[in-house]
Amino acid sequence: MDNSLGELQLPLRVGKLEKKMVVNDLLDKVTGVIHVGASEGQERFVYAEHDLNVLWFEPLPSAFEKLQQNLICFPKQRAHQYAVSNTDYAYLPFYVTDNEGQSSSIRELQMHLEVWPDVHHVDTIQVLSIKLDTFFTITGIFRERFQLLVLDAQGSELDILKGATDTLRYMKYAQIEMMDFEAYKGSALAVDIIAFMEQNGFREIGRELLFPAESALRSDNVFFERVAS
Repeated sequence: MDNSLGELQLPLRVGKLEKKMVVNDLLDKVTGVIHVGASEGQERFVYAEHDLNVLWFEPLPSAFEKLQQNLICFPKQRAHQYAVSNTDYAYLPFYVTDNEGQSSSIRELQMHLEVWPDVHHVDTIQVLSIKLDTFFTITGIFRERFQLLVLDAQGSELDILKGATDTLRYMKYAQIEMMDFEAYKGSALAVDIIAFMEQNGFREIGRELLFPAESALRSDNVFFERVAS
């Protein structure tokens, strides 16, 4: 779903204390962004304001076509039509939804149907997968140009991370959308994603609550900073 990077105040949880951080502070600290789950590139303007190099990844053909059109005037931003995952060159089923494809995923809807009952699966297509590590190997693009990883991949975030262990070593920061319930069949929970990031040298530095505060279920953009090489 579209959760733009903007002027948002995020709680920084340190024990029982909460501090504030502005998400644009991260953009001031990096020269490039890897954004997986591009949709139509809604964040392109804020990235351009910070003069960032951006690699966008979007597997849905209709969204990718619009993404390419939207990036015509942004020479430092490039789009690639892959389903980033933990497998290379496999054609995966991609479950398309009727909310302009924003909930589309390589995983089928599960509790997503309970939380968003107006969103439905309407089509299944085949999309080509690639690991982030493989992408950089075959393209020769220098990973050093990018220090922020943004994942908005509708339940496949942990799959993407497992295929990006080399790439993660180059990242200083990450923003990952995650949920504490199984929105998609077999999707990793927030606790699993956080544990993986900690095992790979990152610590959580803030959250943006995406769900209404009164909801019993949580969905957050979680922000990480590298603390170990």
